[in-house]
Amino acid sequence: MTSQSAEFTPIHSIQGQKEAPFSVKLMRLALRIGGTYAPNLTSKKVNEIWFTPRRHDEPHWIGKLLDSADEEHRVHIRHDSVTVYSWGQGPNVLLVHGWSGRGVQLKGFIEPLVQLGYKVSLFDARAHGRSQGLQTDIVDFELTIKKIAGALGGIDTIVSHSLGSVAAMRTTLDGLAVRRLVSIASPTRLTDIVSHFSAHLQLPEHIELQHRELIEKKFGEQVWDRYAMDKEIQGMPVPGLLVHDRNDTQVGMENAELLADNWPGAELLITENLGHNRILHDADVVARIVNYIDSSL
Repeated sequence: MTSQSAEFTPIHSIQGQKEAPFSVKLMRLALRIGGTYAPNLTSKKVNEIWFTPRRHDEPHWIGKLLDSADEEHRVHIRHDSVTVYSWGQGPNVLLVHGWSGRGVQLKGFIEPLVQLGYKVSLFDARAHGRSQGLQTDIVDFELTIKKIAGALGGIDTIVSHSLGSVAAMRTTLDGLAVRRLVSIASPTRLTDIVSHFSAHLQLPEHIELQHRELIEKKFGEQVWDRYAMDKEIQGMPVPGLLVHDRNDTQVGMENAELLADNWPGAELLITENLGHNRILHDADVVARIVNYIDSSL
């Protein structure tokens, strides 16, 4: 399979990174010192980092692509506006990016699906890309998917990446009517994502514990069960395609295997040497996903 360079790296799910950049080393040191002398303040800062996605500079081609959309819709999430860009006509396929990503990461699906008679839509989640807001969370992702479904008159298929896949699965489990899901490089358990995040920042154990307590305070103690997708997926009412690279160092292959073992009607597509982000741009992967969507109509 061919590949293109990755543009985005979500901080929440880094597992196998090489030498950390100086800025990360400095943050680790600051959090370690803060954890000793000001643990409550430090845990709040960690929680703030957790809910703040990293924005990236916008390459010039993004504006040209979004300007070519056939339709635009706006939905409001909390007090912020999210623009939905759509191409084509037909059954609605929604593209959902992951944490610290943006909708155009999945641009490779637009042309082939439109040519087959689908309407393809993408968006930048709140506090991502062109959308308003500074902080967000997975519940905002879910709310956005639901509101877009209402604005478009329903969704046929969701193609999602990384944390966006957890939101897509959770929204479907909560009653959103879709025909199929395609989940690319999806994590499985929120508790594991927190563990990876804490390991990346080398958080002291007591700071990670306080961070977890703040998450529970925001979402309730049931949050860990609600986002234990290997368990929750057993009740998934629709079939799906799980796509994962064997060499994904950000979200390990075991996540896809867990989901595949517990999702009735799921298929698993394993790739090699595409990692976490390049998998979205690979021509063979895109073609196989497009074929899955169209052949199951």
